[in-house]
This record gives sequence, structure tokens and C-alpha cells, in this order.
Amino acid sequence: SQQEEEHYKYFKERLDALARETGKEKNEKYDNLINLMELKIFPSYQDIIKLAESVDSEKDLLAMAIDIESKSISFYAVCRENIDSPDIKKELEHIIEEENHHKELLQEASKQS
Repeated sequence: SQQEEEHYKYFKERLDALARETGKEKNEKYDNLINLMELKIFPSYQDIIKLAESVDSEKDLLAMAIDIESKSISFYAVCRENIDSPDIKKELEHIIEEENHHKELLQEASKQS
């Protein structure tokens, strides 16, 4: 979850900087992406703890974590497709790779539980 917050902060800073650099501060595409991020698409650490406490089994907990990673991957993929900046696209691809790695680890752990 801390890594998700770091991704959020980095991505928002990059979008804000790009908007300033290009003079596209009122660009609807960038505004929509920032608005999506600010809607708390990703659960907070406290929300994840509350969800985890309500889960009855390790398998269910892993399934919930896999779902969160899947949603993260989908979100960043949509962002990547809607960004014109090659630098931000590259960073988003890196984040997607990290999220896929997390998901794979969780899926492997789920198979073993």
C-alpha cells in the first residue's frame, strides 16, 4: 500500500508538471486522469487492514489482494493509453510491470495455500 501511495504521488506530480510544461492545464484528458486518482481508486492502508480483518481465510485474503493488484494494473494501463508523454508512458509501463510481479507472487502463494 505504501508503494501504491508513492506511485500515486509520483504520477500526480508528473501529470501536473506535464500540464504546466505544455500549457495544457485545462486539458480534459489530464484532468480526468487526476480526478480518477483523487477518487481513491486504491484503498488506503487503513481500509486494507479493515478488509483483511473481515476475511475468514488466507485464501480469501490472497484473492482480495490479487483483485486489488488487478485493479491497479487496469488503472495504470488506462492511464498509459491516455497519456501522450513518452516519459510518463515509460514510467507507467514500469509500474505495471511491478504490479504484475506482485500479482504473480500473490497468485503463486494462493496456489500453495
